Amino acid sequence: LTSEHRVDIACARASLPGMAVSVSLLNGDSVSVDLQDATTVGEVRAGVAGVLGCAVSSIKLLPSGEDPADASPGCLSDEQRLEDAAVGRRFLAVKLMLEPSLVELKTESSSEYDEGQTDVYVSSTLLYAGDVVWRQTSHSACHIGGWGGSKHSATLSADKTKLVVISGSVKRDSGVFYGASDKFAPTTEELDVHELVTAKA
Repeated sequence: LTSEHRVDIACARASLPGMAVSVSLLNGDSVSVDLQDATTVGEVRAGVAGVLGCAVSSIKLLPSGEDPADASPGCLSDEQRLEDAAVGRRFLAVKLMLEPSLVELKTESSSEYDEGQTDVYVSSTLLYAGDVVWRQTSHSACHIGGWGGSKHSATLSADKTKLVVISGSVKRDSGVFYGASDKFAPTTEELDVHELVTAKA
């Protein structure tokens, strides 16, 4: 996520380690994070995410002196240990939020016929603010012996937070998915859109 896409930012300051930490949000709300056993930045990140009720991938930790509005803030890595002098004892937690209007799913299909065989290509692409964050393609074909290959479908949830992908082999006689009880039944995968976006940030 670039800085202009950090909408609805919530921040908190925490004093670490070895104590029950008090976290205060910019809106004035206070929450308590018990990080007595935390030894790494990743454990702090997970604790803050649990209290804020969001995915760990949406929380970024910065040294307290960093400005979250900077284009390239110095986010700390999960592997860094709290005892490291470079990490320090005070952190700024930034919660990155998705803007649903910037999430777009495009599915395109094409076919071509050559020497008695029809090839069908399907490509699904998830974009955030015009940038590709996920893509899947599939190819099936119909010839004298019937259908072969695979296909997929991709749909976004109404709130654009989940991407549901169904994929699998096609039936020889029809080119559609096998039934749910068949040996070659399609698989369904539910992907977290926020995690897909932050993974590409």
